[in-house]
Amino acid sequence: MDVSKFRIPEHWPSDAKEFAREALSEIQELKNAMKQALVDIISLKDALDRSQAEILELKAKLGTNSSNSSNPPSKDPPSAPAREGKPSGRQQGAQKGHPRKGRKHFPPERIDRTRDVYPLFCPVSKK
Repeated sequence: MDVSKFRIPEHWPSDAKEFAREALSEIQELKNAMKQALVDIISLKDALDRSQAEILELKAKLGTNSSNSSNPPSKDPPSAPAREGKPSGRQQGAQKGHPRKGRKHFPPERIDRTRDVYPLFCPVSKK
């Protein structure tokens, strides 16, 4: 209802005309307040939609660990599921039949003396 088109009849008493003017003024104020409230509601809905999208994104980030991202296992949070190691069937350490690695011995012609070396105390007993 457009209150600007409403005309107060001239034959109304003066107190009725004043009441009608006040009522029309209040109606116009309420109409303006409703328009502002609608703008605010739309703005709040947009903010809510953005917040919900951000929450979903943060929840997705919260669930990342080394098994579903490019992060190393050392960056896993304590709540991350334990990693399952896939056994290879071999034991740890050097495998049977591998070529031995180590320092080469000096040739006998370079050795001019030998010496026996003993520890000063027994490493097993406590002092």
